[in-house]
Amino acid sequence: YSLYYAGQTAFYFAIGVLVYGLLVFPTDDVQAPGWWTNFAKNNDFKLTFLLAAFAIAMFVFFKTAISGGISLPTIMDEGSYGLKGLLFTSGKYTPFQDYGPWTNKMPLSFLLPGYIQQIFGHGLQVLRSASFGLMLVMMILLFLTGNSIWPKYGGVLAVLFFGLNPAIDNFYSLANSQVYTATLLMVSAYFVFGRSQSLWDFTLANIFAAISVLTRENIAPYFLLLNLYFIWKMGFRKSLPILASGAAIFILGHLAFQIIIV
Repeated sequence: YSLYYAGQTAFYFAIGVLVYGLLVFPTDDVQAPGWWTNFAKNNDFKLTFLLAAFAIAMFVFFKTAISGGISLPTIMDEGSYGLKGLLFTSGKYTPFQDYGPWTNKMPLSFLLPGYIQQIFGHGLQVLRSASFGLMLVMMILLFLTGNSIWPKYGGVLAVLFFGLNPAIDNFYSLANSQVYTATLLMVSAYFVFGRSQSLWDFTLANIFAAISVLTRENIAPYFLLLNLYFIWKMGFRKSLPILASGAAIFILGHLAFQIIIV
């Protein structure tokens, strides 16, 4: 599968480079259209190349994600998250309940797909459609964040590397908890780097970071490093409201589900 995805990516990218080369660097036999010549005289070649590659990346992304969400066989995790989520959100069981379904991940990894099914209907295809929608949200936020860090180029480059990886596109089109976590992390990163970096922006970023830990526990290092970044950026005293907001969500989330850290 890895070789297949690598070959597919290289093929699409080679087509894009070939088309771009024919248009931008015409030879005696092949001349670029007049509209393109006028465009090239007045625009940034680097940005033009990135936009051409970006269009190919979006094609790869939509083709791979949609076909993967429809045709890929299910895996154990998808059914586990979906079924346990339904049992938890229907009130039949609660996370970490004695003699209930095994809550081997953080509660939101089950509750989020459970509530999605309660609202939009039951079934794996509903959850995969939700994953595709969340992946679109994640890519939009990735573009906005990258563009804030490196204007004009950063957003296109960030989405380019994401979209040109069919393995990632396929993985995030499945009904896995990683989709919810990645979206929450991207929302958090957007409020850290993609906006005015105000107190409210940082507070919201820390809240979403804490929620992401309640979805998958391996995000805890990000939550810790983010709080250290706030202290370094604003100083301990000024960052106290930000630290308190994230800590409150983190602690209340654990108390609500009686999660015991051993």
